[in-house]
Amino acid sequence: MRRVLRIALFGPLFFYCTQELPVIAFVRGIEQSPTAVLDRLPVASEAIGLFVVDPGTQEVLLEHNGRESFIPASTLKLLPAVLALERLGPEHTFRTDLLLDGRVNGQALEGDLFLRGGGDPALQIADLAALIRQSGLHELKEHRGRFFYDESYLPARESLLLDRDPFASYNPGLGALTLERNLFAIAWEKERLSILPPLPLFRANLERGKQNDYRYEPEGEKELWTVLSREGRGLRYLPVKKPGLYTALTFQKLCRDRGLPLARPESTTESRGKLFAGHHSDGLRRIAREILYYSNNVMAELLALHLTRELTVARGSTDEQAENQEQALKAFLATRFPAIPWDNLVLKDGSGLSSENRISPQQLATFLVLGDRITGVDLETLLPIGGWNGTMVDRLQAETTALRVHAKSGTLAFAVSTAGYLYAQSGRRLAFVLFLNDQAKRQQFEKGGLSREGSNWIRQQKETMDQILTRIILSY
Repeated sequence: MRRVLRIALFGPLFFYCTQELPVIAFVRGIEQSPTAVLDRLPVASEAIGLFVVDPGTQEVLLEHNGRESFIPASTLKLLPAVLALERLGPEHTFRTDLLLDGRVNGQALEGDLFLRGGGDPALQIADLAALIRQSGLHELKEHRGRFFYDESYLPARESLLLDRDPFASYNPGLGALTLERNLFAIAWEKERLSILPPLPLFRANLERGKQNDYRYEPEGEKELWTVLSREGRGLRYLPVKKPGLYTALTFQKLCRDRGLPLARPESTTESRGKLFAGHHSDGLRRIAREILYYSNNVMAELLALHLTRELTVARGSTDEQAENQEQALKAFLATRFPAIPWDNLVLKDGSGLSSENRISPQQLATFLVLGDRITGVDLETLLPIGGWNGTMVDRLQAETTALRVHAKSGTLAFAVSTAGYLYAQSGRRLAFVLFLNDQAKRQQFEKGGLSREGSNWIRQQKETMDQILTRIILSY
């Protein structure tokens, strides 16, 4: 499973050699000294990574530790988003299909029904309801057959990250049938407890506790969750560990609510029959905006899996070959972008959740420049705006900086980042990558220390980042 995570991001780059691609090679001109921008900051010089480039001319204007490795946090999402947009195209959609191996006879569905997932990163319960109406299932009253769900299009797993808390809400399962970010909710008021959506996959208990917490244990095919709370009422979102079954059970419930008692879902890897109904997702451009605007981890990981599938299916890679894909990727990138060193690149996921990821400011800036050259895509418009919306709503709110920065932010304890485009005081448009890391403290945090210090560090260093970006805006 860990091997799949490592290769998930960039396999499809091997296919790019067959396409005519924009050339990206940074131009080393007269670079400004970073002293004026980085002077007298409350952070060590080696903790800062900075790369500023004119995305049109590719002229490097400002660089500090530009080739050193940093923890990128969620700015890493730029990579699967940009690569998917270039590889698949901004109008690409993902399918979820119903197939019927049988027939409709009066008000009866005779035969086997298949719900086949295509890895739609944005699939909603409303989309399942639309499939039911499109197929006419809402008009039927009897099912003589079986109901299967097929999530074989992508490899399924029970957690986004195997080395993180598997029951944290940010770490749900993932697969080709992913629904509503693979989260369900437990709501309570006094002694009354509800599971949303109400599915037989889950059982829940409520216990009074000194702190808000939860416990999980498997119970046969079900998941037993216990919520500990000091509050008389509340709502907690929890991760789905079996996304394909979760989606199929939700579909079954929707059918039953409409009068069709669909059979209990069973897993399969071989859907059969004729297409009964189909759902197309929104275009990839809109999905990429959702990923970058809201920093959606599940959607970013799904894009990574789609890119992996394109590599493994089209090339027929064996497991032994797949083990070496990370090194092969570096060799490809060295050929594709020969002016940029890739040896220190480390990729553990597509979302930036892992603190083991490493990338240099220069490497990440490559994808900002690439994002400016994809036909039919304006990457800047897919990013949050500083001082206005998305994950940048509370950043750069001063009159001199508000609305000037369009960027993806990233936040982990002792590792923060911002990457995107800014408009300088002169009106000049620049691409930038800015990292602030304290990797020694991050290692202590990973071992269970400095938990209280982490949130204060994040707040302080975001202020430092905004101070640096303000200086850049005023300098050009």
